[in-house]
Amino acid sequence: MAHFEAIALDVDGTLLDSTEVSVQVLYRTLREAGLDVSMEDLHFAHHATDKQVWQHFGIGHREEELLALMQRIEGPLMATQKPFAGALELIPRLKEKGLFTALVSNRTDIQLTGDPILAPLLSQVDLWVSCETVGAGKPDSAPLLYFLEKADCEAERALLLGDSPSDGQAARGAGMAFALSLWGALD
Repeated sequence: MAHFEAIALDVDGTLLDSTEVSVQVLYRTLREAGLDVSMEDLHFAHHATDKQVWQHFGIGHREEELLALMQRIEGPLMATQKPFAGALELIPRLKEKGLFTALVSNRTDIQLTGDPILAPLLSQVDLWVSCETVGAGKPDSAPLLYFLEKADCEAERALLLGDSPSDGQAARGAGMAFALSLWGALD
C-alpha cells in the first residue's frame, strides 16, 4: 500500500454536492446572455471551467460580461449546495495524519473564496488552487503540477481524490495516484 505525503481534493462533486447548482448557474447565465440552451446542453459543463463552457458556445470573447452576470446569479444559489456526508471532517482528519492538503478546483478565485461552505475550509488546507492560479483547469495537469511543487512532493507520493474522468486525466498527466469518490462520481 502506498504511503502518501500530500492529498489534493477536488471540490465540486467530491466535497460538495454541487452539480445541480453549478449547472443551474451556467444555464441561467447563458440564457440571460441571450443563448437558447437547454439543461441537457450543459451536462458536460459541471467538470469544465467557465471559460471552456463559453468557448464551447462561441462566446468566449464576452468573458467580463459573463463573469459579472454569473456572480450576480450564483450568489443566492451557492447557499443551497450541501457538502457530502463526512466531507467537511475529512480535511482535519488528513491534517492530523501529517498530510499536506489542498483543494484543487476548476472554480475561479472568487467562486472559491465567496462560497459560504468552502470559505472556512480554505484556511484549513495548506493550499488551494483555482483555474486562475495557473491559467488552466482540469483535465489539464497544470493545477496538480503546481500543487506538487508547493507541497514539495514527488508525484508518486501524492493522491488526487476526485469524482470525474477529467480529474483522473489530470492526475495521470501529473503522474499522481487517483481515487474516485463514488458518492459524487459522474461518467
